[in-house]
Amino acid sequence: MSHRQIIHALGVVGLLVTLTVRPAFGHALYVRSEPASGAQFVPPGQIQVWFTESVEPDFSKIEVLDSTRRRVDLDDTHAVPGDARSLIVSVGQIPDGTYTVSWKALSAVDGHVTQGLFPLVVGEGGLSIQLEEAPAYVPSVRDVVARWAGYVAALALAGGFIFRLLVFRPALATLRSDERRAVDLRQGYSSRFRRVGLVACTILLLASLLGMVSQAANAADVSLREALGAPLLRLLGTRLGVLWEVRFGLSLVLVLLVCSARGRLLWWGGLLASVAVLLVISLNSHAAAIQDGAWLAVTLDWLHQVAAAAWVGGLFSFAVLVPTVTSALQPPQRLSILATVVPRFSALAILSVVVLALTGTFQAWLQVKSLQALPTLYGGSLVLKLLLLVPLLGLGAANLLIAKPRLARLAVTHGRNVATALDGLDRRLRRIVVIEALLGVAVLLVTAVLTASEPARETYARRSQPIEFSGRADDIGVTLRIAPGRPGANLAEVRLADAAGRPVPDIQRVTLRFTYLDQELGSGTLVLQPREDGSYGAVASNLSTEGNWQIEAVVRQRGRDDVRVGFRTPVSSPETAGRPPSLGALPFGTSTPRHLISMGLAATGLALTFWISRTGGVRRRERLALYAASFAVAMIGGVLYARASTTPRLPMDIQALRNPFPPDTASLSQGRAIYEQQCVTCHGPSGRGDGPLAASLRPRPADFRVHMAAGHTDGELFTWLSKGVPGTAMPPFEAQIPESDRWHVINYIRGFAPQID
Repeated sequence: MSHRQIIHALGVVGLLVTLTVRPAFGHALYVRSEPASGAQFVPPGQIQVWFTESVEPDFSKIEVLDSTRRRVDLDDTHAVPGDARSLIVSVGQIPDGTYTVSWKALSAVDGHVTQGLFPLVVGEGGLSIQLEEAPAYVPSVRDVVARWAGYVAALALAGGFIFRLLVFRPALATLRSDERRAVDLRQGYSSRFRRVGLVACTILLLASLLGMVSQAANAADVSLREALGAPLLRLLGTRLGVLWEVRFGLSLVLVLLVCSARGRLLWWGGLLASVAVLLVISLNSHAAAIQDGAWLAVTLDWLHQVAAAAWVGGLFSFAVLVPTVTSALQPPQRLSILATVVPRFSALAILSVVVLALTGTFQAWLQVKSLQALPTLYGGSLVLKLLLLVPLLGLGAANLLIAKPRLARLAVTHGRNVATALDGLDRRLRRIVVIEALLGVAVLLVTAVLTASEPARETYARRSQPIEFSGRADDIGVTLRIAPGRPGANLAEVRLADAAGRPVPDIQRVTLRFTYLDQELGSGTLVLQPREDGSYGAVASNLSTEGNWQIEAVVRQRGRDDVRVGFRTPVSSPETAGRPPSLGALPFGTSTPRHLISMGLAATGLALTFWISRTGGVRRRERLALYAASFAVAMIGGVLYARASTTPRLPMDIQALRNPFPPDTASLSQGRAIYEQQCVTCHGPSGRGDGPLAASLRPRPADFRVHMAAGHTDGELFTWLSKGVPGTAMPPFEAQIPESDRWHVINYIRGFAPQID
C-alpha cells in the first residue's frame, strides 16, 4: 500500500470517528449518586457518587453539610475498589433535615478540577414543604403586670433618690438665711419620702414574688398555684433563680433603709441599692441573652433604666413630694425652691433623654434588627412607646421654655401680684408634672409588654419569607417565586409572559440553576414541570444551605437558543435570621490597640486645645504655639487611626473571586453588547470558537460550550479575560474593557454552556 493510500485511509477513519463519536468535554462531571439527588437517605450509611471519568481519590472529596454549612460526614472520602469513576463517603447518625452533598473531583484523565452539589433528605416527608408559620408568642397578663409593677416601683425608688440628691438638695441651699425653715423642710421631705418609698418597696417585693412564681409556672408549664412547690424550688437553683433571690434581697435592703436609715446612709445607700435592682433587672433581660457582647448590651440596658429612673422616676417625686412639702412655705421661699428645682430637673431630664435616645437606639438595633420586623408585638410596642414619649417630651419642653423663664422673672419682681402669679404658675406646673408622671406610667406599661414579648427579630424570622424576583430573558418576562424561602424543601414556581403579558408558546423546558456564592460548591439544577395554570413548578431542596445564592432561570423555546436571567438572594434559617446583629458591625467592635492609642492621641490633642483656650496669662505667641502643638497631636492621632482602619488589599486566589454582578437582564444585555464588539470575531456568535478570524489562529479560539461546562470559576475566567492566555491568541483586555464590563461579559458567555437534557 502506497503512502498516499495510507493517508487516504487514515482520513476516512478520522472522518468516521468525527461523525460517530459524541464530543467529550474532558472533565470528571457528576453522573449520578446513590442515594439520588433529592432522595431519602437513612443514616448511618454511605453516599456514593459516580463521575464521567476516573478521578484521583487523594485530591477529590465528598462533603455532607447541614443547613448551617457545618460538615456532618465522617471525612473518609475514598475510592471504590474496581471502579475508578466513583467515590464514597460515610455518614454517621445525623438529625432529620435537608443536607447538601458537595463534591469535588480531580479528573485522572485531564487533571481538571470540577465540583458541584445536590440535596439529600433525612427523615420522613421527602421534599415536602411546610408553609404554616409558628404562632407568635404572646405574654400572659400576669407577666406584664409583674413587670409593670416592678418597673414603676424600681424607677420611682431610684428616681426618688436621684431627685433628692441632684435636684432638691441644691434647692434647699437657697434657704440658708432661714436655717430653721430649711431643717423643717428637709425633715418633712424625708418623712413623706419614707411613706411613699415604703409603698414602692412593698410593690417591688410583691412584683418580685409574682414575677418569680410566674417564671417558674411558665418554665414548668403549670398554673401559678402549682408552681409554688417543686417548680419554684427548681427555679431557685438556676441562674434565673439566683437573680430573683438577689432582686428580692435588695428589695428587703431598701425596706430597711427607707424605714430606719438616716442622712447619707438613707440617700446614698438607697441610691446604690436601687440602681443595683435595675442592674439585676438588666441581667434578666433580652440584652443578657446576647451571645457575643452581652456585657455591652447589659451595661447599656442598665444605663437606659438609670436614665429612665432619673427622668420618669424623678417625675413621681416632683409630682408627689415637692408640692406637698412646699405648700406651707411663704411665696418668696416657695418661689426660691421652685426656681431652683425646675431648671435643675430640666437639665437632668435633658441628659436622661440623650442617654435614653442613644441606648434605646442600640437596643432597638439589637432586638428589632430591621424595619421589616416592626409589624410584630415587640415592634408595635416599641412604636407605641415612642409615640407616648412625644407628648412627654412636649410637656417637658413646656416646663423648660415657659415655666423656667416665668419663675426667673418672678424671682426679680416685687409687689403684691407676685403671690397671685406664683399660685397660678404653681398650679399649672403641678398639673403638667402630674400629666407627665401619668404618661410615664403608661410608657412603663408599654415597656412591660415590650420586654415580656420575644424580640421582633425572632418573631419576624419565623415568618415565611418567599423569594420573589422578576426580570426579562430577551423578550420573555420571567417571574420567579420560591417559598418559603428557607434552607430545605421549597416550592419553586416560574411564570413566563411575552411583552404583551400573554403566555409564551412552544416552551420545551424551564430549568433553575442554583449556585452557592459563599464558597465553591459548584451548581445544582432543577427542571420545572408545566402546570395547568400555565406556570412551571417543582418541589426541591436545592437551597439546602444558608448563605448567598445565585438563581438562574434558563428557558428553552422551540427553534431558539436558550435564554436565561439570574438573581441573587440571601437564604437563612429562622434560627440564623433571628440572631441579634454582631457587635463586630459597630465601629468599636473591631478596635485594636492601634485604634485605642490613636484615639487617645486625638482625644489628648483636643483636650489640650480646650485647656489652652481656658487658660489665662499666656502670651499670644505662646498660645499660638501651644495651639499648633495640640492640633498636631490631634492630627497625628487621626492619621494613625485612619491608617489602622485601612485594610491593605491582600492577594486573593483567583479561584476565590466571585462575579459581583448577578446575571440579570441589564448585566446580560451589557455583556452581550461587549461580546459582539470585542469577542465575536474570534469566538463566533454562539461561542463555538468559529468566528471569522478563528481559522487563522493557532491554536483555535476556545469553544465556550466546553469551557463553560468545565466548571471554571469566575476568578479564572476574569483573569484570562483581563490578562490573556499565554501561548494562545487570546490577548489581555484589561486596558480595553472596564472591569465591570468584563464581569458582564462573563455572565453572558456562561449562557453558552450546553444544557443537559
